[in-house]
Amino acid sequence: MEAAKVSSASNRGRRRDFFQILSIVAKRFDSCENVLPFRSIARSAALSALVVTGCKSSVAALKQRCLAGEANACESACAKGIAGEGGCFHAGNLRRERASIDFAGTDFRRAGEYFARSCDGGYADGCLLAGELIAAPYAPDPSVDRQKAISDAELRAREKRFDNACTRGSTAGCKRLGDVLIGKNTERAKAAYTKACDGTSAPADCKKARADEVDQAEKWRVACTRNVADDCTKLGDLLYQVDPPRAVRLFMAECTLRGVGPLVGGQDVFVHDRIDAARFATVAAVPSQPSTPAKAFDVVSPAVDGSVALTEVLRAFGAHAGELSGCLDGARTPIPPELGLELIVDRTGDTFRTRVSPPDAPIEVARCLESITEGFAFTPPPAPAIVTLVLRIHDAKVPPPRR
Repeated sequence: MEAAKVSSASNRGRRRDFFQILSIVAKRFDSCENVLPFRSIARSAALSALVVTGCKSSVAALKQRCLAGEANACESACAKGIAGEGGCFHAGNLRRERASIDFAGTDFRRAGEYFARSCDGGYADGCLLAGELIAAPYAPDPSVDRQKAISDAELRAREKRFDNACTRGSTAGCKRLGDVLIGKNTERAKAAYTKACDGTSAPADCKKARADEVDQAEKWRVACTRNVADDCTKLGDLLYQVDPPRAVRLFMAECTLRGVGPLVGGQDVFVHDRIDAARFATVAAVPSQPSTPAKAFDVVSPAVDGSVALTEVLRAFGAHAGELSGCLDGARTPIPPELGLELIVDRTGDTFRTRVSPPDAPIEVARCLESITEGFAFTPPPAPAIVTLVLRIHDAKVPPPRR
């Protein structure tokens, strides 16, 4: 009898322990932690299936709540190893939306961290957005006076993220990898663009167009490194369209190369003006020269503040007289009898900028004159120079008819 009583009491104790364990598991399923200090292997094996099933169910529920827009659920799912949708990726995206353009805030920093975890977990779009967030604070802002320059370390980190995205099958990641390599590494840029083009409706045409762009950018890059300022400008204009943070860095270097900072108000003003120009960069159309131009001009009151030879200036205007007259013939509104021109010649001898006055001169005439004269090049002066002159406009002389 005593033995039976002991056995019965022992069984009741085991049942009590078992239900206590189940109670603990039920309370802590959300965290799926190993909270059971089992006293025997048999008891652990009996509950292992319940724990695994409960964890899977809990994570699935977190993902669903995350996809419904619950930020805490996204972050909890990320902590449990869900790298893509319903986990780290969505946690980053919700933080990014909350941060907006507050690049210095906690939400933006945390968004970058979640996208990085998503990328490290193998999710391609996480890599793509991790790269984009590195560069986001350095996007050019024409509304501010001073632009921030992205660092070399940040450029390398961004490139690595885009490379990860491309390797893991993101077409957009391959496109962005090509964008950050154009004008920098020709072969890798072409390879990235080729992968991106494979996902388009016309891959052959896409690949040819991108390859041509990469080759042209490389020519400009090489010339720029040899102090051809106009090619630095062209490369900068191209980069502004595909990789603005690198374009800002190039604009800063261009200012140093040209040496015109003191004449235009400093490097910040130079960069600001280059951003404005690059936003609307186009190749200005030069009117075809009429067989008998209607308008002509005389160069009046030329002056040089600096070391550019006046004879070179007059020779340049004489050599391009037909093109410049074509600008005058293209006017859609009346032209003032005189137009003032100011040319800034940089240390490379290139005409960095031309300004036409008065301000109310026909815009199409001003742009045409600026486009042509900004192509003038002179013997490089030891320091930047300013050339001013007046174009006095008159009707062109009509030759007598032949008999």
